[in-house]
Amino acid sequence: MNVELLTISLHHSFKKNKNLAHFDQIPAMGFEVIVLSVKIQGGSGAPLRIVAVMNE
Repeated sequence: MNVELLTISLHHSFKKNKNLAHFDQIPAMGFEVIVLSVKIQGGSGAPLRIVAVMNE
């Protein structure tokens, strides 16, 4: 995992966001990150879908 990505994600309280794909295709600037989670009843964690939306 990219150390800069890990630093940013920990700063914003995203935990254990590993196995991310295609981050090499995202530019250094000009995008927003959206984190979509699934609530699991009675669970202490859940999978995340993390997407980058490119600004126009």
